[in-house]
Amino acid sequence: MDNKKDIKLHQSSRYILEDLQRAVPNKTKENVLESRCHHIISSAVNFLDVLTENYTEEEAEQITRRFLS
Repeated sequence: MDNKKDIKLHQSSRYILEDLQRAVPNKTKENVLESRCHHIISSAVNFLDVLTENYTEEEAEQITRRFLS
């Protein structure tokens, strides 16, 4: 009896996931690229902020130069 419940649960989960996939619009290559670029830039800015907060000015400048080259 538990096996039938498991099968029903898996089927309903699969249907829900399929519905969600249909509801979300497909991303174009440009949207994916734009999103990844945004994440890279945000991460770089956050990294540079962490440098200035945790290192001396001289150390942060040296690391920043290496990072940007």
